[in-house]
Amino acid sequence: MFEFKHVNEAELFLVSKLSSDRFLKSAGAFSNSSMFVAPYPPEQQEDAAKMVDALALDLRSRGVTASVVDLFSVFTSVLDDQGLWEPYCQIEGTVPTKDFIIALKDAADLETQICPRVVAQVKEEHAQLLIVTGMGACYPVIRTHRLVEVLDPQVPVLVMFPGRQTHKPNGSASLDILATPAGEGGQQYRARNIFEL
Repeated sequence: MFEFKHVNEAELFLVSKLSSDRFLKSAGAFSNSSMFVAPYPPEQQEDAAKMVDALALDLRSRGVTASVVDLFSVFTSVLDDQGLWEPYCQIEGTVPTKDFIIALKDAADLETQICPRVVAQVKEEHAQLLIVTGMGACYPVIRTHRLVEVLDPQVPVLVMFPGRQTHKPNGSASLDILATPAGEGGQQYRARNIFEL
């Protein structure tokens, strides 16, 4: 397993993996072998965003086109298009958190509104792979396990994940986002940890 203390140390590893023929040919209809997560320390989100920009440029220099999608930007654009972003920002503190999250999920549905926009960007850019950022900003409205369940861009996908993967005694793995207690994240993932390849 590839280990690092700072997310910037992962760039060369990721360039090597993401530009390999094996990785680029891994995509198929809802293939488990083409969905990957890249966990990193949550406090390094800003550095991770910069690293992804450098990663995309490095991949391009190797002849690989990566579509980098900030999921939070897609999410807010869905709300903006409906004229809901500003009103939701204004009521955020006045509604119980659970109800607010449900309202956001209803207004910007992952399967019917967000994922189609992501797939459209991949196609428009003729990308060979997709790198998703912004998961921390979207949590808990959009959860990583749900994203990898419904997203099918027909290219390999790497989700930058601000958190850690915890292996449980029963053999299952949990992706624990941000400050979620170890082992309490989602349990069934259609994605593999790219650092374990």
